Amino acid sequence: MPTSIIIGVGTLFSKWRVLTMRRTIYKFHKWLGLAFGLLLMAQAGSGVLLSFRPQIQSLELAHHAGGDAKIGVNEAVTAVLGAYPQVWPERAYVAPQGDAVVVRLAENHNRRFVVVSRKHDGVVLAGLPLHGTFQWLFEWHEGLWWGGAGRWVLVFQALLLVGFVGSGLYFWWPLRRKQGLKIKWQAPPVRLWYDLHRVIGVFAAPFLVVLVLTGSVMVVRALASGGDLKPPVKQAQVARVDEALNCQACGRLKEFRFSPDGGYHLIYASKSAPWPLAADSIAISPEGRPSPRLAQDAASAQKVLGWMYPLHTGKALGWFGQMFVLVAGLALFGLPVFGGLLWLRRRPKKKAVAHGA
Repeated sequence: MPTSIIIGVGTLFSKWRVLTMRRTIYKFHKWLGLAFGLLLMAQAGSGVLLSFRPQIQSLELAHHAGGDAKIGVNEAVTAVLGAYPQVWPERAYVAPQGDAVVVRLAENHNRRFVVVSRKHDGVVLAGLPLHGTFQWLFEWHEGLWWGGAGRWVLVFQALLLVGFVGSGLYFWWPLRRKQGLKIKWQAPPVRLWYDLHRVIGVFAAPFLVVLVLTGSVMVVRALASGGDLKPPVKQAQVARVDEALNCQACGRLKEFRFSPDGGYHLIYASKSAPWPLAADSIAISPEGRPSPRLAQDAASAQKVLGWMYPLHTGKALGWFGQMFVLVAGLALFGLPVFGGLLWLRRRPKKKAVAHGA
């Protein structure tokens, strides 16, 4: 008799513990989802838009570029400084055909993009508002709006998303045979929203895990390097770049980055490309001394880390990768919507039952 009582008490305690754990996980999934759903939706929406950033910016640039002849970086920067004396150049991007240069200007935390080209024996400047909008989105997505706490906000979002994916699968797994992955399109709204929330969550789980893992690695790397958005340090004079400098081991010259100390960096597309979007660079000191850095010479760990950004943005797989990011982003955008609708519809019924009692 005592043995059966002990077994019975142990069984009840085990069931109570499981029930308590399920209730705790359910509350986590519901209340944190309601509290931070909008934040995750904003992150997902900005990520989807940024995945198509190169195509959209190329269309905007094509509308203003197409000069009659090539234009040098020094000439373009000088023209921009003459038109915008209160701002300062941070970067200069060279168009693939060499007929235009895009200069990124900074004033405090604001970024402005101006394209410079040569037309009809004159230098023409035009603003690129879409470039500025995407830079604004990029800084939001990277957590740079939040200052020093921005990276930690991203870490918090990553932990939340892992918790949501894990808790959602935890509730779905015992019912997977009974409910499957079917959607009852003719069902009442509450049932339809539940099915959509469940099915989208299950299908999107592996995609979201990839995005969380790659994004988390980049965030931790940024935290280790202390990279935050800082106001530019205005120099007495912008360094004149050596446009005759040629890197035989590098690919196409893509970008100039001006340093606060008066030097600059030349960024090239990597010929060897040990990872997608790999870049070679040459750092030019204020005294004019070059220091090359080739992607093919990077350590094995650096090459692995180099894959994180292309995988996170989908650019490692071309258009297929961008569709991957689009699906994952739309899923992450839709899950809080259907979850919120479920809560709104069920909430009045619970109140009515409470008042009736």
